[in-house]
Amino acid sequence: MKLFLGPVTGLVIVATLMPGALLAGPRGLLRSLPERSMVTVGEGVRVAALFAGLSKGELDAAAAHKALVEARLLEPTVATSFGSTLKRGLASYLFFRAMRMKGGWVCRVFGPSPRYAYKEFVCRQLVLAEGENTPIPGGELLSMLKLSSDLRRSGGAR
Repeated sequence: MKLFLGPVTGLVIVATLMPGALLAGPRGLLRSLPERSMVTVGEGVRVAALFAGLSKGELDAAAAHKALVEARLLEPTVATSFGSTLKRGLASYLFFRAMRMKGGWVCRVFGPSPRYAYKEFVCRQLVLAEGENTPIPGGELLSMLKLSSDLRRSGGAR
């Protein structure tokens, strides 16, 4: 059942949440994600830049990474291997930084990390607790995008 609902949920999110320009053409940024079993780091960086409002989906992975670094949402050494598989911890970290979350006192003292962001997102039920270093499927990435967007709209992201 979970395998069926992931792509269906992803398609509903894509159809209702994103502007048509992001879905246009066969290579739209979010069109192919729901049925994918794994997402690359480059695609995750592009989605994070889109979520942070730094792009409209037209940027490639390197330009999206540069935009996130220039906006001081990402360190220059994080998420640079664009062809590798995106893990849940790094995906949580990208969204954590894109939402400009402050975190608790541990995060404020030691700085954010993929592990901290993953634990925060599991606690807020934005991502499944299946392990920080497991690959994240495309449908779950889109679900995380929708839940994070809802959290930001409600003012719950601190």
